[in-house]
This record gives sequence, C-alpha cells and structure tokens, in this order.
Amino acid sequence: MYHWGAIIVPPSYTDKIIGKAGGNPYGTSYTDPRGGELPEDVIAAAKYQGVRLARYAAVLAANKAALNGS
Repeated sequence: MYHWGAIIVPPSYTDKIIGKAGGNPYGTSYTDPRGGELPEDVIAAAKYQGVRLARYAAVLAANKAALNGS
C-alpha cells in the first residue's frame, strides 16, 4: 500500500471497543464459518474505525485546501 502512496490508518488500541471486538489493532475483522450475524461489539468497532478514518481524511483535506489557498 505504501508503494502507491496510501496512508494507513489502523485503529490500533485507541479505544476499548477494539479489545471487545477481538483486539485486532490492524483493523476490524470477524469470521464465522456458519455465516451468523455480526456481534454488536464488532459492528461498534467497525463504526469506530470508520469515524477514525473520516477524521483523518478531514484533516488531510483541510491541510490540502490550506496549502492550495482554497
């Protein structure tokens, strides 16, 4: 991903919900060989990760706009 200039924004251990959802600091994941419903903790961790990513994207967009004089 770095090869293409991607910015990686993992959730790390920045919130307790990460531990409740399995403790994966690289990103929310879940497997169920039976194809059951996602547990609420996993859904909450995925939402937290999405909000975290959106916050970083907003900061990058604001800085880009400031650099371009927009």
